[in-house]
Amino acid sequence: KIDAYQPQAYVPSDMTRVEVYKKIASIRDRDGREDLIEELVDRFGDPGKPVMNLIEIAHLKALCQRLGIESASMLRGELKLRFAKSADPDVARLVAALAKHEKHVRLIAGKEPALHYVDMGKDVEELLRGAVEMLEDVVPRVVEV
Repeated sequence: KIDAYQPQAYVPSDMTRVEVYKKIASIRDRDGREDLIEELVDRFGDPGKPVMNLIEIAHLKALCQRLGIESASMLRGELKLRFAKSADPDVARLVAALAKHEKHVRLIAGKEPALHYVDMGKDVEELLRGAVEMLEDVVPRVVEV
């Protein structure tokens, strides 16, 4: 329920659009996200909401993959992120993120552990951005040498 695509008017060439989709799908962290946005602005101008949403979703997927979150679903203003049974998140970072974002996130323990991110009154795009910010606090930042 979120517009997430590349309008043909933004990237007119089909081949270039496929190339951009691949680059979006390859986002792994905040730095990669920012580099891609900078490249898109340089090449095509302001990406607009649908492209930014697509980038944010790709970033969310990358963070989920690194944390061992196997599914993400949204229902009535709540984003549920369910951990895989094999997930092994950094507990200290997870606890710190839960404390920092305590107004918006809950850890659901039990048979299917999950994080529930809620920000009532926010639209889907703001909810997505908030969840990404929270997950970035849990995922250790990769430093390339």
